[in-house]
Amino acid sequence: MELKRVIEALVPLFQLSRSPRIVNVSSAYGDLHLKQELHDIKSLAEERTNEIFNGFLTTEEGAKPAVMAALLPDDGPSGVYFNRMEIAPFTL
Repeated sequence: MELKRVIEALVPLFQLSRSPRIVNVSSAYGDLHLKQELHDIKSLAEERTNEIFNGFLTTEEGAKPAVMAALLPDDGPSGVYFNRMEIAPFTL
């Protein structure tokens, strides 16, 4: 129900724009393999824990791809998945 309210609130704003866009953002925390591995964090070796958390981005690094996608030119890619700053396949 909340998503419907958000869409209803945004549609009038999109209609005012010459190039409206929606940028969906997710995180590495959504990776199913990572979720399974972190589920039992007490049993993880310290080395593996360091490996997992050393690859995460700073706030600035994480925001950069979303801003780039929002500011793409009107004839830019649409309906694609970006991994950081590059177009990537939807599958692993």
